[in-house]
Amino acid sequence: MNKKTKSIYFNLNDPFDSNLYEYSQQYPNFSKFVKRLIQNHINGINPSQKIYQDEQIIQAEEAENNPKFDTSLMKNLL
Repeated sequence: MNKKTKSIYFNLNDPFDSNLYEYSQQYPNFSKFVKRLIQNHINGINPSQKIYQDEQIIQAEEAENNPKFDTSLMKNLL
């Protein structure tokens, strides 16, 4: 497998970095989030216009990989 890793650090003593870090915590798949930002930048899309839609896509992909079942619906079928 051919993979590369790029690390990012946040200086929590710096208010700007700390704010970015806190914001990033809402994204469980930080890597995918950053990749979407890069993809949008390459395509000339303003992140502030696109980011909400991208987060919905990420959540949908994660839901596909980790399906959750509502057992109350199953009980109604019995």
